[in-house]
Amino acid sequence: ADRAREVLESSGLPLNDLAKIWDLADAGDDGKLSLGEFLCAMSLSARRREGRQLPQSLPDELLPCTRLRVQDKVEMQRYLAMFQEQVPRGSAMPAAKAAEILQMSELPPSDLAQIWNLSGGTDNLDSLQFLHAMALTARRREGQSLPAALPADLL
Repeated sequence: ADRAREVLESSGLPLNDLAKIWDLADAGDDGKLSLGEFLCAMSLSARRREGRQLPQSLPDELLPCTRLRVQDKVEMQRYLAMFQEQVPRGSAMPAAKAAEILQMSELPPSDLAQIWNLSGGTDNLDSLQFLHAMALTARRREGQSLPAALPADLL
C-alpha cells in the first residue's frame, strides 16, 4: 500500500483527487491496492492529468483490471519493476530506451510500431504505457494477434 501511494503521489495530483482515485480503484475496499487495482488507479491518474474529470464510479472498461489473473499480476509486477529500474521515480521512460527493451522481443518492426501506437507511446512512455507495451509484446510473442485497440483488460 505504501509503494502504491508513493507512486500515485508522484503524479503531482492534488491529494483530494488521489483519495478519490484510491477509493474508485480499491474494488476490494480493503484499504490497499492489488496489482489490478493499482493499474486502475494509474489509468484514472493518467486521465485526470489529461484534464478529464474523475468519474463517480469505476468505469466499466476498468473493471477487468480489478480481476487480473495471478499470472497476469506476476507479469505486470515484473514489468513495473523493470520500468522502475530504468527511470527515476515520477519520470517517464525515453522512447529510445523503451524501443531498445521492446526490440529485445525480436518481433518485426511493424508489430513493434503497432504495439507502440496501442500503448499510447510518444516521445516517452509513462509506467502504465510501458506496462501496456510489455503486455502486448508478450501476448504477440505467444502467437496472439495484435488488437485494433487496447484490450479492455489492459485499460
